[in-house]
Amino acid sequence: MDEASWLEARGADVVIAQWQRSRGHRGMFLSDDVSTQIGTMALVPQVVRAVTVPVIAAGGIADAAGVRAAMALGAAGVQIGTAYLLCPEASTSPLHRAALAGARARTTAVTNVFTGRPARGIVNRIVREIGPMSADAPAFPMAAAAVAALRAHAERAGRDDFTPLWAGQNASGCREVPATALTRTWPRHSRPEPGATAPYNPPMRRAVSIVVIVLGLAVCVAAAQDDTRITPGEFVVEHPTLINLGFEWHVSGDANRNATVEVSFRKAGEASWRQGMPLLRLHGEQVFWRNIFDLTVPNMFAGSILDLEPGTAYEARFVLSDPDGVAGTGRWRDEDRDRPDAAGADAGGGRHGVSTYPVKWRGPKEEPAFESIMCAYNYYCGAGDTAPGGRPRVKPGDTILVHAGTYAYHYEFYANNTTINATTTFEGTAYLTADGTPERPIAIKAAGDGEVVLDGRGNFALFNVKAADYTYFEGITFRNTSIAIWAGTQAIAGAKGLTVKRCRFEDVGMGVFTNYSGSSDFYIADSSFIGRNDPKHLVGWIGEFWQQFENVEGQAFPPVMKSYTAIRLYGPGHVVAHNYVAHFHDGIDTEMYGHPDGSHPIEGPSYPPREFWDRRPNAIDIYGNYITNAHDNSIEMDGSMHNVRVMRNLLINSHRTP
Repeated sequence: MDEASWLEARGADVVIAQWQRSRGHRGMFLSDDVSTQIGTMALVPQVVRAVTVPVIAAGGIADAAGVRAAMALGAAGVQIGTAYLLCPEASTSPLHRAALAGARARTTAVTNVFTGRPARGIVNRIVREIGPMSADAPAFPMAAAAVAALRAHAERAGRDDFTPLWAGQNASGCREVPATALTRTWPRHSRPEPGATAPYNPPMRRAVSIVVIVLGLAVCVAAAQDDTRITPGEFVVEHPTLINLGFEWHVSGDANRNATVEVSFRKAGEASWRQGMPLLRLHGEQVFWRNIFDLTVPNMFAGSILDLEPGTAYEARFVLSDPDGVAGTGRWRDEDRDRPDAAGADAGGGRHGVSTYPVKWRGPKEEPAFESIMCAYNYYCGAGDTAPGGRPRVKPGDTILVHAGTYAYHYEFYANNTTINATTTFEGTAYLTADGTPERPIAIKAAGDGEVVLDGRGNFALFNVKAADYTYFEGITFRNTSIAIWAGTQAIAGAKGLTVKRCRFEDVGMGVFTNYSGSSDFYIADSSFIGRNDPKHLVGWIGEFWQQFENVEGQAFPPVMKSYTAIRLYGPGHVVAHNYVAHFHDGIDTEMYGHPDGSHPIEGPSYPPREFWDRRPNAIDIYGNYITNAHDNSIEMDGSMHNVRVMRNLLINSHRTP
């Protein structure tokens, strides 16, 4: 009981109650007296009463009846070892397998002659003649070296006289069946039989029962080496951004987390390597929010190489090291290129360009000329019932030049007159549905002859680009709308490769918004976002500190959220750089979203399977932005995952609780 309380006091999440019949080394550490160990029937209820964390029962459990008995005693789960030693997946040696399958397995003892610490195994010659417990045994782990020569000689002759044959007192449960089949024989949820009562009712601290399975522990010392040495797995290069590259290296093993990955890189053709930051070690970290998040990070490394030159080829080198050994190759080399400046200065310039002019334009026009963006974009434009009938005329590489003036349409009127409405009836939204390519986006640019204002007149969404990949906006002012550019909706549809450069968003509820996991590689830069929230006061939405300002100079508490988020994104590979953001609830966010696609907070899995990795919100850059007057957070990354780089931003007047 003292050891269980000691572990809980030092932050242990779970306590394993190992009783005297269990296989392998004793877990005891406050005392070396093995005679003080007691049986499961007495041990488990006492430990359950002594601590508030879940208790795992270990020792002598080799069948479904044993599992049910342990659970009835109050255990939250069981740890099973010996029963798996004859499974084909176990690394049990042939000599050890033969001993487990024979009558000798019924005779076990706790001995220190093999390693220097007490451990239970099948009695063989050395245990009978020297042990089981010997005061002459060298201290752990030197005893193993003392008998190594005798063991090797005997094993070459096919004898197990000096071989540790670890086993618990219930080796009868060993079966030569696949581990999966054996596991399925354990009860998933154990409850007392109808009419039976458990001797103790533990506190409510678990939702499900758990079974901890130990595989392949043929020799304890060798098993520890296998568990602690690292085995490299898949190496992942994330979406490249303008100045950064992100990487993931998935691994197995390294239970003691002492492996490292050193990183170096150079421009293609250079002779010398530059040192990068080492990859960050991850394994088992948990993100939890009841019914929203229960994500567990896999065994992996992750990290980035920062501040590279756009459009430049680089070589990167990664060296995996582990003092306990590396199984397989520990070196990986990649040649990659940063993403070029999104659409660059030569956006468009493709098959043809067209011009659009406001209704009140009185000067000369460059042909072909149209009276709205949608008339230039589609073969047909209009309002009324025929509004959805237009199909795109634009092709990858095309540019629509928008000439100076204000474009504002009366979507509340039912009329097939493009001077009144050239968007959609009743909503006034411009739906873009044609795809460009990364090298040849479809561009909508200010013509350069004065300010271009697209006024939504209070509508909900000015542009809907969910069905249009690689759209490019430059030099446009978006005004008077709830969502200026709606680029994606969770689980439905979303755009890729959206670019917004040198634009202005004013009197908007949201500037650019997607929460679709398939949205990727947005580039939003050198733009201004002006929200509708009070520009004269710092107004927080929660807490007594802000409540005191209610009715002071016309302030309200809680404040009305007139503007939500300037830029709110989800998915991989986005770059948000050098923007000015003011007067929003949040400045720049990744969508909270919930569990990433392919995983589930209640039903599992706790991390997305491989086929969903391209929908994870990683490799996101947010840098060089100036953000002021945020009701909550200037930048919020709660919904993101690996390699999100937020750097060199100026954040002032954020209203979160002081």
